[in-house]
Amino acid sequence: MEYLKLPLFWFLIAVNVGPMPAFYTPVIYMPSFATSMGRSGALPLEFYSAASIPSQIIGGMASDFMDCSWILFISCMTSSISVFFMWGFCKDFAMFCGFCTIYGLFAPCYTSLWHRFSMIIAPKNPRSASIINFFLASRGLANIITGPLSGQLLTTPTPSMKDYRGVINCCGALLLISSLGVGMRLFYGSAPEGSSKEEPYGMRTTSTDHWNHVTSKELRNRKEDSYEMNGL
Repeated sequence: MEYLKLPLFWFLIAVNVGPMPAFYTPVIYMPSFATSMGRSGALPLEFYSAASIPSQIIGGMASDFMDCSWILFISCMTSSISVFFMWGFCKDFAMFCGFCTIYGLFAPCYTSLWHRFSMIIAPKNPRSASIINFFLASRGLANIITGPLSGQLLTTPTPSMKDYRGVINCCGALLLISSLGVGMRLFYGSAPEGSSKEEPYGMRTTSTDHWNHVTSKELRNRKEDSYEMNGL
């Protein structure tokens, strides 16, 4: 639990709580917004869901080859731009479906970085994946906030397209603020004891390399324990 003392851990938790209300808000209102245009509410969700599949795959693969802080920045910034300009200035159903697709391509890839975050925070801990539980818990907290927050922004029982302006502005602003998560790079200097100072958290270590390192360490520990038992 040494990572609880690291500034980077708490910074990432804060960044994780920030975008989550904004992340789910467009998904919640996609069907009702499409209905306000007189179109099917299911089709935008289909575009979003289809786009979110390659989003998480590509995001996870990219994190093995580039600094995940930039992936976080690209994900939040592009999502914010799509909310402000594509959803905010939406004039027809085709443009709204385009927004759902772009949002699905960039917003969901953020959650695929959680495993990489855990490896950065505790690179030599064989149980570093347990850190993901904290990200899941913080996401749950954010989900609880999402309902009341979005409900206050949209109080009309049968909203028209212009009634979504408050939801769009709040969602886009939160995603824009979350793009500041690229500042996690400022905390790389507070690496755990024994970490490399040049690549503070094993930034260039892939998931496979991390697993091999952990497995080799466990095997060495078992051999040492075996030698001690034989010596007794």
